[in-house]
Amino acid sequence: MGKMVEQVVSFEKLMGTGLAKFVYYIGILALAWGALRHILSAFVTGFWAGLWSLIAAPIGFIVALLVWRFIAEVFLLLFRMNDNLEKLAEKTD
Repeated sequence: MGKMVEQVVSFEKLMGTGLAKFVYYIGILALAWGALRHILSAFVTGFWAGLWSLIAAPIGFIVALLVWRFIAEVFLLLFRMNDNLEKLAEKTD
């Protein structure tokens, strides 16, 4: 337990990659929850609106998921670039 606290406080190793993945998975859950809420609220509005939302919500979910994935990959790319630069700096020393 003490080593884990030391890693969080020390800033010697960035925890950005793990944190970015965690935020990505939370975002997927939020997108799925939003799509489900959209479908259910559309059925409350009316039957035909609910049927339409059964088509529109999954399409919107997929598009939002692709955008969310792109954003997460950009953040992961930045963290991996930092890791690679650290390795390169260690080799030149």
